[in-house]
Amino acid sequence: MPPRRAKARPLSTLHLGALAGAVLAGCGSRGDTAVPSGTGVPTVALAPPSAAASDEAPALPPPAVGRGFEIVRVDDEDGAPLREVERLLATGMGEAIRIERERIGMGARSVETRYAMTRPRAGEPIEAVRARMLTVLGIVPLPAGKRWLVAEVRLPRGAGDPPEVFVRSYLASGPAVVRAGDVVGAEIREEDWGTSLQIELSPSAAERFREATAASLERRLAIVFDDRVMSAPVVKSEISGGKVQITMGGGPSDAQRAEAERLRRALLAGR
Repeated sequence: MPPRRAKARPLSTLHLGALAGAVLAGCGSRGDTAVPSGTGVPTVALAPPSAAASDEAPALPPPAVGRGFEIVRVDDEDGAPLREVERLLATGMGEAIRIERERIGMGARSVETRYAMTRPRAGEPIEAVRARMLTVLGIVPLPAGKRWLVAEVRLPRGAGDPPEVFVRSYLASGPAVVRAGDVVGAEIREEDWGTSLQIELSPSAAERFREATAASLERRLAIVFDDRVMSAPVVKSEISGGKVQITMGGGPSDAQRAEAERLRRALLAGR
């Protein structure tokens, strides 16, 4: 008997999954699958609590209730701020922070972008790592409308080993496309490939989001809770319908559902 194939993820909604290199596409009712833009892409921020049960993988606290949900544009082309950060780091400022490079595909071309990264020191809480990163980045003035965001990244290692954890930067540009107040519904869904949280936007926010995705083809949008980037996928097509589906990443199904429930409560608090 041939092996059973996993059910494809429908892309009639926007999937902002836990892959930093995931791609976004609106496909009507087609049963296409969501595929990463490359191999070995790190899992970002939504690691379930059970995956963080060691000193090497600090747990990410749940988002503050009712605050902090955004979808924002990522600027991968303005390298000047991080070149200045790199210059300061060369003088000895910002111990244990370094600048890395990655290549982002943008349709027929690709762009080499920089990001700052650092790993937790022994016993250092993840909130302290974020604060240390943002303190160093904050030394360099940014153009109007831009700000730093950070993500907790978890790179899987061998079977049975805890993930490798580090914090990396993103440069956000412009006002948020979507905020928590634009969310009118949130529903947990169980699929063959795992748990997800489907968010429904108000009509005005849905139109704003459609316009933003049309204007951001082959560029990244980031989904953010309380300044933590949870995913930064590349937009592959205009997305209409006002549906945002957040996948919960790997880990046990009960941990995925618990994480989805925390986010659902945060988004619907006060409604």
